[in-house]
Amino acid sequence: MTSFVAIDHFTKETLTALHADEKPNYSTLKVIHQELNANAMAITSTLGGGHYGHLALVIPAAAFNALPNAIAWVNPAHPGAAPVHVGQPTGAQIAETNRLYAADETKFLIYKATETALQKQLLEAIPDTYTKELKHEMYGYAQVTTLALLTHLDANYGTVEPDDLRANLKRMTAK
Repeated sequence: MTSFVAIDHFTKETLTALHADEKPNYSTLKVIHQELNANAMAITSTLGGGHYGHLALVIPAAAFNALPNAIAWVNPAHPGAAPVHVGQPTGAQIAETNRLYAADETKFLIYKATETALQKQLLEAIPDTYTKELKHEMYGYAQVTTLALLTHLDANYGTVEPDDLRANLKRMTAK
């Protein structure tokens, strides 16, 4: 398979970034969620029912499963180093096993490229100060999913504050 570059298919090449001294809040995280959702959905997939691209990488499973026509998303596993041919297969069976292996490998590689690109975008948009709790000293964020980062940010910085409510009320009543 030729290499797949997820960002080439994203609707937003870079996310709306916070300034280095800006703390994430409900409003800024909402924008980032919307942009990541659009980018994830821009990468087509047959997984999860095939209607929402890779959206399951950036929203909780319960939210994804509640979408119309969605089925539970299961992250694809790498199919292994090479196709496995059982017994004494015929030429047609070998060809079919090779075809299925290639399809599984492509699905996995697109999933990994998409996850990596989404995570990279998020980490570029949010100052490291707000995510470093999840960063491993040797592996960085390599074992942290985009969804785990978003969940962390939402739990720690995404609560609606009284100032947010007042600003929203002001916007709603403005003429």
